[in-house]
Amino acid sequence: LQTSSPVKLQGKYPGREFTAKLPPPPKGPPEGLVKARIYLVGKRLYQTMVIGTTAFVIEARSTEFLDSFQVSDGTAPAAGGAATGPAAADEFESKEWKFKAKLAGTPEVKDQAGPYATRLKVFATATPQGSYAVGVADLPLPETTAPAEVAKRLDEAQKVAGTALRGTLESSSKGLLQGKYQGRDVVFKLPAKGGEERVARVRVFLVGKRLYQVSVTGPAAFANADAATEFLNTFEVVE
Repeated sequence: LQTSSPVKLQGKYPGREFTAKLPPPPKGPPEGLVKARIYLVGKRLYQTMVIGTTAFVIEARSTEFLDSFQVSDGTAPAAGGAATGPAAADEFESKEWKFKAKLAGTPEVKDQAGPYATRLKVFATATPQGSYAVGVADLPLPETTAPAEVAKRLDEAQKVAGTALRGTLESSSKGLLQGKYQGRDVVFKLPAKGGEERVARVRVFLVGKRLYQVSVTGPAAFANADAATEFLNTFEVVE
């Protein structure tokens, strides 16, 4: 077992997402990875999995597959029903910072502490339940693709994000954006508010010298809902 965190399916069914290392076979490819989600719907248990090499499992397509799973009650959606959540939001694009994401409404722009003494330019939208945000900064460091240096910069970004959020690290796993940009998928436990458990789900990516930070912050039920994952998955770098 490498990571384990609570998730919700369709905003109401409890589940777990976990990653685990697989031992290398006697003959064949190197050790692999499994990323799985399990859900309890009444008496029924569902399990969705992606299994293979680490590079395969952390691809964006693997997350897309896991996110595509839904349970059905056997009825069709009501005709003309309006969509809700980030999937229904307008797509926001910053030509200056070369990214796009579906943010619920016009984002407020503010600054936040970033790694290596930078200031993140943060585009955030708030809802009664919690907030969605995209932060971006150019690091004052030379561009590199060296794995050790990239990992060091992502570690620093993760650390500073936790400090800014006053969060306690719950889990951190590697990820890729658009199949090629190195990143981290991080969960922080935040100080409770009004007796309610709060969580921040943060994805950080390094694209050349530029750092992107995509986050969902709020009560655990909000941050772990499908709508939060949908928002995180809408983020793209515009090349």
